[in-house]
Amino acid sequence: MAGARIEISTEGFEAAAAKLAAIAAKGEKLGPLMNDIGEMLLFSHQERNAQGIAPDGTPWAPLSAATQALKPRHQTTPLRLNDILLNQLAYQADDQGLELGSNMVYAAMQQFGGTTSPKSMIPGKEIPARPFLGLSDEDEASVLEMVAGHYQFEG
Repeated sequence: MAGARIEISTEGFEAAAAKLAAIAAKGEKLGPLMNDIGEMLLFSHQERNAQGIAPDGTPWAPLSAATQALKPRHQTTPLRLNDILLNQLAYQADDQGLELGSNMVYAAMQQFGGTTSPKSMIPGKEIPARPFLGLSDEDEASVLEMVAGHYQFEG
């Protein structure tokens, strides 16, 4: 994907990673499974973003009064103006793995926080991290179920 690259590892999700590695070691093609997982994760991320929560379930930091005043709609909802960031989430899946992310340049600022550029709407403003990419506990459980289902029917 073009744009910012944010990598979320499987650290903390070793069970899912181990099952995927076992399937790959048997020579099975993982592309169809990765595609199914990508669809599930895309939906999960869109749902969390619409709710304004991080993958770990914590609510995002609220918008400042200055930012709220500049927004014509969704004044109190972080990461939503025209839903561009939400609608630009995408994934690429193949036999080697799955990448899910955004091609929007400002995605990294939203994920990790930082200071706005001098040419932004509000120059030099500190933006709090609002993590929107990552696996929730529910995501991991769903991935494990999908892997188990794939392995039963395909392996």
